[in-house]
Amino acid sequence: MLLGVLLLALLVIGYGMRQRSLAVVSVHYSTAAGDPIEDLYVFAGKHKRWTPVLAPGDRVRETFAGDTSGPLVVLTRIGSEHYDWQGESVGPGERVLVQVDAFGSVSASRCRWPCRSD
Repeated sequence: MLLGVLLLALLVIGYGMRQRSLAVVSVHYSTAAGDPIEDLYVFAGKHKRWTPVLAPGDRVRETFAGDTSGPLVVLTRIGSEHYDWQGESVGPGERVLVQVDAFGSVSASRCRWPCRSD
């Protein structure tokens, strides 16, 4: 019984330490209708993630491990229009929520783990 409790405690501690070493970026397409976002790119330092299509109202969550120094950059295309946004770098343990509206306007909020950004 005691061994089981100790193992569970170690798992919880390990999970928390792992979460503190990750940077998480969520992109939410905050419109109810319209053209989807196509070719969504999220850059965090030397890391890049690509999502081919993000429908109105949907969100995608990207997790980055390692060196994320450098600006956070989001590139999108809605219909025939291209949009880009650049923010501060995202570090280990940070959560960033990037919201894109139907007109390509972007807003972002961030917090440090433990928190819920999305």
